[in-house]
Order: sequence, then structure tokens, then C-alpha cells
Amino acid sequence: MYISAKRTTAIIPVAVVLCLTFAAGPLAAPPDRAAVTFRAGAGGTLTAAVDGVPIVSGDSVGVGKSVAFTAIPAAGYGIAYWTVNGAAVADTSMRTLLMGISNAAPVDVAVSFERTSPCAAVTFRAEGGGALTASVDGVPISSGDSVGVGKNIVFTAVPPPGTALRWTVNGSAIADTSLVDMLIVGISNTAPVNVAVSFKRTSPCAAVTFRAEANGKVTAVVDGVPISSGDSVDVGKNVVFTAVPAAGYVIARWRSNETEIADTSTRTLIVGISNTTPVDVAVSFEKYVEPPDTSTVPLSGVLTFGPSPVRSGGEVAIFWDGNKEIGGELLVFNALGDKVDRINVNGVGKIGAWDTRGVVKGTYLMRGMLRDKDGFKCRVLMLVGVVR
Repeated sequence: MYISAKRTTAIIPVAVVLCLTFAAGPLAAPPDRAAVTFRAGAGGTLTAAVDGVPIVSGDSVGVGKSVAFTAIPAAGYGIAYWTVNGAAVADTSMRTLLMGISNAAPVDVAVSFERTSPCAAVTFRAEGGGALTASVDGVPISSGDSVGVGKNIVFTAVPPPGTALRWTVNGSAIADTSLVDMLIVGISNTAPVNVAVSFKRTSPCAAVTFRAEANGKVTAVVDGVPISSGDSVDVGKNVVFTAVPAAGYVIARWRSNETEIADTSTRTLIVGISNTTPVDVAVSFEKYVEPPDTSTVPLSGVLTFGPSPVRSGGEVAIFWDGNKEIGGELLVFNALGDKVDRINVNGVGKIGAWDTRGVVKGTYLMRGMLRDKDGFKCRVLMLVGVVR
């Protein structure tokens, strides 16, 4: 039986266990010292000290010294039994065991603990964002811990802004809708207890996703608070996106719901949430090119393409009539914003073509950034119709 108020000190000479045989090994100590090991089972801890100085399991202790072992049961536990070199100690209730080291034979002490009061396993979780914590007598507990019968558990919910709470205990909803962020559950028996809190939006909002293509990153904040891609933002709020190019890169273009933003040079893009339509923002980056020397002739010319419309299975030729060769890549997107093709172009005259074999009828956008050898750029945006 475990009695918390009883503190007994027993002095057990090592001689009582001299009948045991110990194998030689890493715990061997000099002739005037003994190797001391100790351990505790689940439900508590075990410490040891010599002359008031703590030691760790495996230390060696001088012959003639005494080692004070102190067992500390966890809440709801008591000492089950002690063993010295595998032999049980008669008084199992003692908190402190005093061991005299009379010779150099190794000493091994162990203590085991057992439950002294009935308890219930308690699990809890938060669903739909937010957080849920729990405490007993002001001490935090974790989901899966055991709580003694007769105790009260205080659950505290931390809901995201603009949400309402719904509590359930063992799968049954709590009828009191006046509960805001705290629920107290009493443990009356040993039946397991499971508490969940879910959060539901009470104000209109829109899902906001954002991403950066290779060679940079993008972040987003609402009212100065960072959000993650996929979070919901209340209608009427502004989302501030900030692009951070990698070294040697600059912003190529911003897109909001696949619509290209005119000013591609800005590092910050502000998008207002006016309704519940999802918002998707993307930013891409390109290599930084030193501005051309002022003595270099600027790029000039005319870019044309045709025919448009073009029949499926035909070809859209791309022509450049300019003062210098240009080159680069053009991307083709369908009406849904999906990329369907990639075209490499280069030179003067006919610089490339789009093969429309297998392309379904519809309207397509051909766009990209072409450059000459001096770093001058030419942005391309062309609509192409494909018919049968």
C-alpha cells in the first residue's frame, strides 16, 4: 500500500546480496569503489546522491560511502516495490532507500510504481483550425493522459477569427450554446473521455492560394498577420503579397486568377477580397539582365503572326521584322488558363511556328518575353483562334 505521508529510511548493507554472482563487464570498478546502477519503471522517477551530491546511473562510489536513492511517484501513483540486485526489499512503501557500500561488488537498484487511485484516459482535439488545451488543477495535460476520478478538466479553445464553436463529449454535442471558449468536464468514473471542439466560419470569406514559381518566394499578410496558402480571408479585407526574388533574379510577372497584372516591376501586390470567389495569385521570376549601354541601338521592329483563325492541324507562323535578331520562348494557354504548348523562337523573319495538330477549337493566348543580344526586351501577347 502506498501512503504518501510515510517516509521511511532503511539501511541495507551490501552484504545481504553477496550471494549473487556478477559478470565482469563495463561496470567493473577499482577495488575500493563499486559501480552503482539504478532505474525507475513507468509512473515515476528515481534519483541518487552521495553526501548530498547527485550521481548518475553507472557512476562508481567509494567503499564506505552511502547512496541515498529517492523515488518520486507521478500523480496518482505509489511505490509498488524496490529491488536490490534483483532481490525484493521487504518495505515497499519507503520513498528513500539508503544503501551502504561495504565492498566493490556492483550494486543495481530498481523501483517500480503502481496506480493508487482509479482514473480515466482523456483524449481531446480541435477540428477545422484553432487550438484546444486542457488542464487539471491548473497543470496542463496532453491528449491521452490519465486523470483521477473526482478531478475536473478545464478545456480551453482558441478559435480562429470569425468562427463559432461546437463542443462534443464522447461524440455527443453539448446543448449549452452559450459556451464560448471553455468547457469543464468532471471525471466521475474510469470510462474514457473524448472531447472535441470544431470551428465554423460565421462571416463570408474567400479561399486564398498563392505560389511563387522557381527562383524566388512569395508571402502574404492580412492586417499585418501572415497567412498560409489555402487560408480563408474575410470579405472586405486586403491581402498584401510580397515577392522576394532569388539572387540574380527579378520579377517577371504577377498573375491574379490567371489574369496578368500590368505593372510587373512591383514587389508588392495588394488584392482586395470583395466576394467569396476563390483568389489565386502567382508570381514568376527571370534572370536579371544589366541595362544595355546607351550607345547600343535600341530594339525596334514589328512582330506578326498568322493566320488567325487557324484550322486545327494547321500552323500559325510567327514573323519578326526588326533591326536585330530576337529570341526566347512563347507559352500558349487555353481559355481556362491551362498551358497547352511551348514555342521556341529565334532570328529575323519567320522566327517560329505553332503546330495546331490535335488542338481543339477555341481561343488561345500566346505570350512571352523575347530579347535581343543587347538585353532589350519585347513582350508578346497574341490571341489565336482555332477552328475545325
